[in-house]
Amino acid sequence: MPQKFISVIIPCYNDGKTIGSIIREVTKSPLVREIIVVDDGSDEETKNIVQNTGSIKLITLKENKGKSSALLCGVDQALSDIIFFVDADLTGFTYQHVDTLIHAFISGDYDMVLGDKDNDVWVFRVFGLSIAFAGDRIVRKQLLIDYRDEIFKAGYLVEPAMNRVFFHRFRVGKVLLHGVGQINKVKKTGFLGLWNDIIMHWNFIQFLGFSGYVSQGWYAKRIKAI
Repeated sequence: MPQKFISVIIPCYNDGKTIGSIIREVTKSPLVREIIVVDDGSDEETKNIVQNTGSIKLITLKENKGKSSALLCGVDQALSDIIFFVDADLTGFTYQHVDTLIHAFISGDYDMVLGDKDNDVWVFRVFGLSIAFAGDRIVRKQLLIDYRDEIFKAGYLVEPAMNRVFFHRFRVGKVLLHGVGQINKVKKTGFLGLWNDIIMHWNFIQFLGFSGYVSQGWYAKRIKAI
């Protein structure tokens, strides 16, 4: 396997508590060619941490434009043919997880590989939703470009939009990420975070339809683990 050949894109929005450790862990991987951090209009704490953490390519958006726009900005700047999207609010995430996902993607000749966090909210794991809507995934850049409009015009719904393109059409795998979780919206902002979680999944349902929402979780649940 070649060294330093993959582009990692980390979108962030007010993730000062975790973004520094995520960048440091990703930097340790010998397979990572570049780290692109897209600051989607974050607060000053996050900006200061990002600007002083490691050797990265930083894209700063003056105002919050949504995850789809942030990811697309990263894709447009990426030098590699393989893109690894990593959320900025992960817990327990290490460079070993980075290498494991990349090795699985390459060895299986996949088009997309999802990260299955085993420390995520249990009810979402039971129904496959934590896998289906995982932000941590490796994808072939050319396919992101080919389906650019379908994927990146969905605002904050980029993961279900990506699934709609890749599920049933391309080769998709998943890797269990032992010990990895995510700081959910409830932990970030309390009751407001809970409400935002509810709104997010309601938006998923409106975007996909209820049957599409359920079927994406069911499909992700049945993907063979690598």
